[in-house]
Parts: sequence; structure tokens; C-alpha cells
Amino acid sequence: MKFQNIFVLFFAVSMFFSTQNIAAQSDEVVINEIMYKSLKAFDTNDWIELYNPSDADLNISGWLLKDDKDTRHFAFPANTIIKKRDFLVIIESKNKFTNVHPGIENYVGSFTFGFGTDDMVRIYNSNLQIVDSVNYKSKSPWYPETDSLGPSLELISHELDNSKAQSWRPSYVMHGTPGRPNSATHTEDEGIDDMLLNVFPNPAISSINIEFDTQVDGDLLIEVYDVLGNKVKTILENYMQSGYYNSYWDGLDESGNPTPTGIYFIKVKSPNGILNTKIVKSN
Repeated sequence: MKFQNIFVLFFAVSMFFSTQNIAAQSDEVVINEIMYKSLKAFDTNDWIELYNPSDADLNISGWLLKDDKDTRHFAFPANTIIKKRDFLVIIESKNKFTNVHPGIENYVGSFTFGFGTDDMVRIYNSNLQIVDSVNYKSKSPWYPETDSLGPSLELISHELDNSKAQSWRPSYVMHGTPGRPNSATHTEDEGIDDMLLNVFPNPAISSINIEFDTQVDGDLLIEVYDVLGNKVKTILENYMQSGYYNSYWDGLDESGNPTPTGIYFIKVKSPNGILNTKIVKSN
């Protein structure tokens, strides 16, 4: 009997120490990235990325993913863990997702419903309490380029209010960044103290003016990229002294051919950082 009591105590202590770093319930999980309509040529179907910003692994077994309809949901299977400061992707189609993202392993699924262009992503814990929700749109002030043009919808920082459109950006990496840090966290603000950039008009029909004021001497590179991440044209590549400069993009590619209407990115690289600015070329 005494031996039995010692065994039970040992077992209880062992279980405590083996699970103390896994949070059974937490409201810290964040909806971090949304792909609601992928590019047809690289169709992943829909997927949602969650982020656990806490210092403990998070057990979300039995939690629910829902869209704007309570009748549609996906239940997270047993032993679903999001590791500390890590990501988990919930996918609609394993075959389509892994064809485009073959190296991503931290995913679960598949859910049997799709997300619309104007929809909600909702996460409930096992007590059916709302943990996080995002009500996104495909029109301004949200981002139309995330509607079937390739980019995903990325949260700039998990510390921002993800219910607000200004807390999100289209991914700067085509097809998004499921299961890894968002590309939108390393864009406009990088190096902003060392160079001021103004691009206009935007949208533009023909040429686009590029004004910049660099406060340090050094190599400067200005390039145009399309939404697929292909370089369209190099605008400037030179050593520049600090000062105010004016350049432009004539809407042509490197070979002098007119570029189609659509979304492009002006990428400016200076000694102290990188700036990416989205532009729209219209008819």
C-alpha cells in the first residue's frame, strides 16, 4: 500500500513536469495570415495561419475554426500543438497546398468549406469562447490584390489590432508565407529614417514619378517588380551622395515593351535599409 502511494505520487509529479510548458488554454493565439483566394496558376485552395506569441507551447486540441457561418467549422484534432513563438497553418486541401508549398510541415486539415472574398475568420477554444476573429474585405481599406492575384493577407505585427485593415498588408512574397514569418513585417519601415520616398501619381496611367531624399552617401538601387516577384526594370543603380533626387518609371520593361495594367512594387535599396512601395498601373 505504501509502495502504491509512492508510485501514484511519482506519476503525478512526472505528469506535472512533463506538461507544465504546454498551455492547455490561452487567449494569446493570433490569426496571422489569410489566403482566401489564391492565384489560379498556383492554386493552394484556402488556408489560415495562426501564431503563438507566448513562451509556452499551446495545446489547441478541440478548438474550432469558423467562417461567418456557425454551421461550418473545423475542429482541431487531438494533440494539436502550436509551439512557442511558432506558427500553425490550417489548410483546405493537402494536395493543392503541398504542391505549392512542399517544404511546409506545420499544418493541419483539411477543412471542408472555403472562405469568401468578404468573410470572417474566427477561432474558438474548447469552451466555445471566442479567441480571435478577423472580418476582412476584398476592397479598400482592405487590399484587392489579395483577391486571386497571388499575395496573401499578412498581419504586420502580432501586437497590432488584427481587426483593423491598417494592421494588414498584402504579402511581398507570392503565394504568401505559410508556416514562417510574414514578409510584410520587413517592408515600408525598414530604413525609413535614412531615406524619404514619394511615388506619384498612384494609380498611374503612364509614367510614375519617384522622388527620394537620401540622407547618407552610398550605393542606391531602384527596381520595379511585378506581383509574381519578377524584376520588371532597373530604374537606377549608382553611387549617390546624400541629397534630393527625382527619377521616374516610364511603364516599360527592361526591353522597352509596355507593361500590362496591374500591381507593381517599387523597391529601393540604400546602405541603411530597403523600402517597398506598392503602385497600381491602370488604363
